[in-house]
Amino acid sequence: MIAPDRTTGPAPAPDLGPDVLLRVDRLTKTFPITRGLFLRRQVGAVQAVAGISFSIRRGETLGLVGESGSGKSTTARCILRLVEPSSGNVWYRSDPADEPIDVASSGAARLRRLRREMQIVFQDPYASLDPRMRVEAIVAEPLAVHRIGSRNDRRDRVRELLEVVGLQREHADRFPHEFSGGQRQRIGVARALALNPSLLILDEPVSSLDVSIQAQILNLLLDLQQRLALTYLFIAHDLSVVRHISSRVAVMYLGRIVEMADCDAIFNDPLHPYTHALLSAVPVPDPRLERQRRRVVIRGDLPSAANPPSGCAFHTRCPLAQVPSPCATDAPDLVEVSPGHWVACHFPGPPRTSR
Repeated sequence: MIAPDRTTGPAPAPDLGPDVLLRVDRLTKTFPITRGLFLRRQVGAVQAVAGISFSIRRGETLGLVGESGSGKSTTARCILRLVEPSSGNVWYRSDPADEPIDVASSGAARLRRLRREMQIVFQDPYASLDPRMRVEAIVAEPLAVHRIGSRNDRRDRVRELLEVVGLQREHADRFPHEFSGGQRQRIGVARALALNPSLLILDEPVSSLDVSIQAQILNLLLDLQQRLALTYLFIAHDLSVVRHISSRVAVMYLGRIVEMADCDAIFNDPLHPYTHALLSAVPVPDPRLERQRRRVVIRGDLPSAANPPSGCAFHTRCPLAQVPSPCATDAPDLVEVSPGHWVACHFPGPPRTSR
């Protein structure tokens, strides 16, 4: 499907199938690089997201993983239109009987309604809560913005939500600085649930928490998903966390999805060299098995998104790439190599040290 030209109106709605809640088609986000103090001029561009496509089924958790700078958070913000995508479509359908709606081309009124269906929990619980507001005002803010209920109704809803996320009703009268990091993240989850959304985007929600608190938050999210029939897009760089919570996993590198499959397939049968390297960096709790594992080491740093490599974006760090080879000249497409298992690599396969 070709990304729409925004000057010619929205693209025709695709057939999503009954089980797909969200579909992203060739989503691209480019940030301009400018110079000059008064007369600013564009001298370059950073392509943070480079034409990615994926779907999320109702009730599942899609884990989006990759190292810092791979475009995960920008993807999330483009889906919600917190930043404007440069091109592409974000199709959303809350009811299987309805026509899909393109979030990327929706006007202000429709986007306001759509945001009741899609909410986000941010990474840093210390920065995402206004320190000058009490918890009651923080959690009730989405209800007030969308003019839902009276003041008493919103007060009752806040206390109900606090109990749902494992806090006490009297916590509504406190300020954020009176809570621990894990409690603040629970407040953020309560705020995201205030409007009864169908899709929750979780942008590294446990990365800033202690390991013991991470487990509590993850278990809370799993419990809420079962109780409230939620669908998650879970963004993380910790693969052990992703394995615990995700149904499927998409691996991003330099703005592109390089591999996508069910969670078991990604962890038991990875096909992309970048996925091999990510998995080999995850520690194994058994010292004997840890010593027997073969490391897949990638060299160098992540290339600049302002000047990405030609061909496969990973070839400058890939232990299998050779020059001359198609790796340096031809960008591989994301193809389905087995049912439900997609990979963008000229030489997919199990871990190998050289070709």
